[in-house]
Amino acid sequence: MEWLTLSQTGFQGAARYLLGMRLAIVTIMLLAIAVTETFITLSHRAEALLLCLAYGVLATLAWLWFTRRPPQSILPATMTLGLDLLLIGCWLYNTGGYTNPLVSLLLLPLAIALVLVPLNHAIGLTIGSVLIYTLLMLWHQPISSDTIFATRSGAISAMAHNHGANLAQLHLIGMWVTFVLTAVILVLAVGILAH
Repeated sequence: MEWLTLSQTGFQGAARYLLGMRLAIVTIMLLAIAVTETFITLSHRAEALLLCLAYGVLATLAWLWFTRRPPQSILPATMTLGLDLLLIGCWLYNTGGYTNPLVSLLLLPLAIALVLVPLNHAIGLTIGSVLIYTLLMLWHQPISSDTIFATRSGAISAMAHNHGANLAQLHLIGMWVTFVLTAVILVLAVGILAH
């Protein structure tokens, strides 16, 4: 796709890619809420559902806008991908933050950006996604596991509990490092190949 020509056909193709990505993300989010609701009690589940709805509306409106009134510059496409990252980040905030295994959804707008926008815009979006992930490490609504995964009181000693907590923290930090490395690899490898 010749995105940089800013042709009507280029914007319509980009709109299809963006719509497909966004609808896939909304579907994944809704499925995750439905599946986890049977196993885990999520805090702020209404907000998470409203974010899915808002994201679906954004996907449709952006698709209509790009196909009917193509912008004259690449900046609106970059800004909508940035908005994608923010909406995914807000959804993750309400569903466990960086402990949510779907935190890698933040990589999907980056993958699309590497194909659709100039490399310097993709690098800016990559920095933004790493910043969002990092902020989710500091602030998020924790999930509680009161239902199926509850442990018996007294079944775990304090020492074993601390050891498990340390391993869990190490795992979460490892997830962050993996995310950062994956984002950088996407920019370096896919971005250079795409452009």
